[in-house]
Amino acid sequence: MLSLTVSIPSSKTGKGSWTRNEHERFLVAIQKYPRGPWKDVAAIVGTRTVRQTQTHAQKFREKLNRHHRAARAKALLAKEVDLAPYPYDPNIETEVLRLENGVSTTPLLPFSEAIDFLIETTPEHYARDDDRSSNGGKWSREEHERFLVGIQMYPHGPWKKVAAIVQTRTTRQTQTHAQKFRQKLDRQDRALRTTQAFENRDVYTPIPFASASTETEDNLSSTPSAPLPPLADALDSLIALLENDV
Repeated sequence: MLSLTVSIPSSKTGKGSWTRNEHERFLVAIQKYPRGPWKDVAAIVGTRTVRQTQTHAQKFREKLNRHHRAARAKALLAKEVDLAPYPYDPNIETEVLRLENGVSTTPLLPFSEAIDFLIETTPEHYARDDDRSSNGGKWSREEHERFLVGIQMYPHGPWKKVAAIVQTRTTRQTQTHAQKFRQKLDRQDRALRTTQAFENRDVYTPIPFASASTETEDNLSSTPSAPLPPLADALDSLIALLENDV
C-alpha cells in the first residue's frame, strides 16, 4: 500500500493526460479520503481541479472493472479448456478471420460430418443456455456463415465454442440451428438421389416400340440377340451419322 504521506505540489492546474506522479498522488488521496469530499482528494493531487479528479476516478474505476472482467473470463476459459475435448488454440480469433476470408490452411471436416459428430457426441452440459441477451428469430446470412465456420473449427465441440463464433446466438439456439440444418441437408440429399434415380430410369429404361407385324416378330425372335452397345457409344454413332448426312 502506498504511503499516505505526500507533499502537495504548488504548480498550476494540469491539462491532458495524467502523469505518473499525479496518478500516484490520486491513489494516496482516495485511500486517505475514501468517502470524500472530492475537493480534499483534488487538493492532494495538487495539479488537477475537482472536476478533473472526479473524471479521472471514474475512468480508473472503469479500467479496474475491465481488468476484473478480463481476469474472470481468463479463469473461466482456463476451466473450460480443461473440460473441452479439444486442444485450445489461443489464436482462435485470428484463425476465424482467416477462415472467413478464405485464406486459412487449417484442415476442416465437411459440414455434414462436423454437425453429425457434434450432435451425436457433445455432452449435454456443454449446451446449457445461460446467455439471455442473444438474438431471437430467423438466422441472418452472416450468422449462418459464422455458424458454418464454427462447426468446422470445433467438430468435436463444445457447443459453447461454436456459439462463441456465431456471437449473436446462445448455445441452445446454435444447437437447434445445427439440427435443423442437418435435416435440411438430409432433405436435399434425398431430393437429389430421387432426381438422379428418375433421370437414370428415363435414360436406361427401354422405350416400348409399337406392335410390329407377325413376320417381323418372327424374324426378331429367330435372330440371336446381340449385346447392346454402351449408351455413350450409341450416341456417338448417331451423332456421327447426323454429321455425315449434313
